[in-house]
Amino acid sequence: MTAALSLVLAGGVVTAAYRSFRTTTAPAALIPSSAFAALTIDLSAPDGQAAALSTFADHFPGSPTRTGDGSAVDRLLRAAFHDSQDPHLDYDKDVKPWLGDHLAAAGWIDGDNHPRAEYIVEVRDEDAARNALEKLSAATGGSPPGFVMAHGYAVLADTTAQAREAVSAADASALAGDGHFSGDVDRLPSGEPVVGWLDGPGVKQALGSALGPDAKDLLGSAGMFGGTGVFGFSPSAAFKGRVAAGIRFADNYAQLDVLQIGAAAPSTSASSRLTDLPAGTIGALEIGDPGPLVDGVTALLKTFAGFGGVSVNACASTGNLGPASAQPGGYSSDLSCSFDPPPPLDPFEEFTKATGLTLPDDVKALLGDGTVIVYGGVELGGLPDVAIRSHPTNLAAARDLAQRFADTVERATGFHVVVETAGDDLVLASSSSYAESIRAKGSLGDQRRATTALGDIPAEVAVAGYIDLSRIWPLAGGDVPAEVRHLEAIGFWGDVAGAVQHLQLRVVVG
Repeated sequence: MTAALSLVLAGGVVTAAYRSFRTTTAPAALIPSSAFAALTIDLSAPDGQAAALSTFADHFPGSPTRTGDGSAVDRLLRAAFHDSQDPHLDYDKDVKPWLGDHLAAAGWIDGDNHPRAEYIVEVRDEDAARNALEKLSAATGGSPPGFVMAHGYAVLADTTAQAREAVSAADASALAGDGHFSGDVDRLPSGEPVVGWLDGPGVKQALGSALGPDAKDLLGSAGMFGGTGVFGFSPSAAFKGRVAAGIRFADNYAQLDVLQIGAAAPSTSASSRLTDLPAGTIGALEIGDPGPLVDGVTALLKTFAGFGGVSVNACASTGNLGPASAQPGGYSSDLSCSFDPPPPLDPFEEFTKATGLTLPDDVKALLGDGTVIVYGGVELGGLPDVAIRSHPTNLAAARDLAQRFADTVERATGFHVVVETAGDDLVLASSSSYAESIRAKGSLGDQRRATTALGDIPAEVAVAGYIDLSRIWPLAGGDVPAEVRHLEAIGFWGDVAGAVQHLQLRVVVG
């Protein structure tokens, strides 16, 4: 399938799904109910999304939305097709006259239990669409993609027979009628022009079919962060449940919402640990339950420890170096070589030497059931402002561990780590003044950029993070492209409501 056809299908990415459209037949009605993943895009960008997308994109000096006519989507597609080749397609002449508002892509399981892909494009003029698609098919050579027209859409697949099979399967039982699918997608915030749904067990089945016998070990792995993941959205957890996702725009930010349904839920902690940080905070990461992360790192180190040392070719001269006509260079040398590997380093012993702590028990006791890691910048001529604030289950024991850590670091490096408490929380900081700032109730959550990036952050979060990019770009001097400098901040958080986990991420521009 050519690059130009991929542009028509908006990438054909099989990772999202249908929400609601204002056509007689919606794309999900052409997707078989055996689908394990699907993508739909509404090019009309309803509910004010067209204007928001235009304003958002216009923040970037090189954005195609700043020139030309038509909607923001028209201008973006016109630019995308500008460099198309094999064959070249002119958007205004070859595509726009017949292209409808709705695109979709889906992965589904056929009657022989094989994973298949289909791509769905709404058409306004079937004859014009057929001519354009036949032109594309002829240009591909080899085995061109096949397509059929059905219900006002062009349905494409690897072959025409597979396209017909997809339509027939959907006519018999469509994804639009699946209760899990519709219920999951309806949980998303309204107004997303790009939305999605993925069935974890179905994806696992499809990958198992595609990868063969080796798939079991790969798909059965829990990954570094265990069954739920540090963010609550690990691949292994996704295989156990379902995922719905949506993208929407505002004038000054783009937002991604991801829902995970049916997987094991992570623990949470108070989001105030993040929002009450000092107003000048540049970056911070809060983890509702650091335990799984620590366990994941421990498991990773155990894997490394099992590999042993690296062989070294060590050779030493016996001192017999002299003329030797038999040798090409006229000299000979007696060398004694050893290939014995050095004894392997124990990563756990090395960690304890460097920190005074043991993995995983001491680190988990130190981080407790809620931790925020903070970067506050660099004072002129001073050290970076860095801190950790945690909520240990046993504050006295955690403080002893923290002091042991501070003493070990100071002996090894001369760097003084300040250890303080703040109520039931433990604070480790790079200076006494910064420790006091972390202990006090700050106003990060009231700052404009943080408020925009974090939105309506809930009181309890599984994870949350904030980066003030506007204060990072100046440190890089003139090497940061102008387009990148318009990225002001990133904020994200994840919460849990029953069997549903919600992750929201915003990219703020200005």
